Amino acid sequence: MPNLSAQAAAIPSMDELIFDKEKLREPQPFQVDSLDKANWAVCKIIQAERRIQERNQIADTYKQKINEWLRQSNQEDKKSIDFLTSLLRPFVEQEVAKQKRIRNIKLLGATVGLRKQPEKIEIIDIDLALGFCEENHPEALIIKKELSKTDLKKLYGKGEIIPGVLIVRNASEFYIKSDDGNDSGNQ
Repeated sequence: MPNLSAQAAAIPSMDELIFDKEKLREPQPFQVDSLDKANWAVCKIIQAERRIQERNQIADTYKQKINEWLRQSNQEDKKSIDFLTSLLRPFVEQEVAKQKRIRNIKLLGATVGLRKQPEKIEIIDIDLALGFCEENHPEALIIKKELSKTDLKKLYGKGEIIPGVLIVRNASEFYIKSDDGNDSGNQ
């Protein structure tokens, strides 16, 4: 009779059958660690950027076509609105003038009327208006105070520390420039 304990030792356990350690190993993530891999990664980035650019161009073309269709489709209705408004306005003005305080007329499905619009200031010669207001009405001027970043940088270069100003040293910008001269916006 064969030795059962020796045969049992030769049979793999359930854990070994179900959980094969070789299969449980996670694949190593892709790493760029050679020029070949770097070339491959750059090619993939450039290809993806070109596909994005092509899709953006296609989308822009469709947007232009949609906008043109919309403009043409709305053109007749806008003409109709303008024409009917030009006929309706004098009638409404006449009817509102007959009423004391009410500035509208109720019709079937709509109310038409006149609204008082506030006066607007339109500056036609800014230099002339500024000169006059500087001499005669300084309260009409708005003075904006801003800091010159260029001058602040010069002061910092001379060793002066300005409270409330922080100089930020930027990290190197990562870029990819394909051989055909197109820059990548990658960072």
